Amino acid sequence: RQPRTIGTKTHFPGAVVTYAAIHLLQQVASAKPDRLQVLTSARVVGLAAGSSGGVSGVVFEQGGEKKSLSGSVVMASGGYAGDTSATSVLSRHAPDLAHLPTTNDERASGDALTLCSNVGAAVEDLDKVEVFPTAAIIPGQDDANFKVVISDAISGAGGKLLNAQGK
Repeated sequence: RQPRTIGTKTHFPGAVVTYAAIHLLQQVASAKPDRLQVLTSARVVGLAAGSSGGVSGVVFEQGGEKKSLSGSVVMASGGYAGDTSATSVLSRHAPDLAHLPTTNDERASGDALTLCSNVGAAVEDLDKVEVFPTAAIIPGQDDANFKVVISDAISGAGGKLLNAQGK
């Protein structure tokens, strides 16, 4: 029998994959510092547009100072369904879903999509939001917008989901 998720007794599946990716990137940066630099405690605040119209680098803040780097940019970020405000990416592209509870917290705010859009990058299919009906209500927080996702690991381990009628 194969496990359905990757995880450990102390880390959620996403954390295990994230830590492995960070470890690999740190190894590459150590071996080839001229090709890759890993910056920590930094926040990208803008993309630099090149003379030919493409992206030529990033502007970031680190230690209270604004800095920039030139070169190829790969945007790899989280989602955008954690921000349900009227001006959010979710409200602009899938307004019929913005009123629903979400399993995304406020960190899934679409910042990277906004940065890309600000320099004219094409984004697509942002109206295609996957909605998971299997979320748990945290006791005492019935009206909270944030819900905890019940992962496939529960079903994979033999768990059964029941409705209020026990069906």
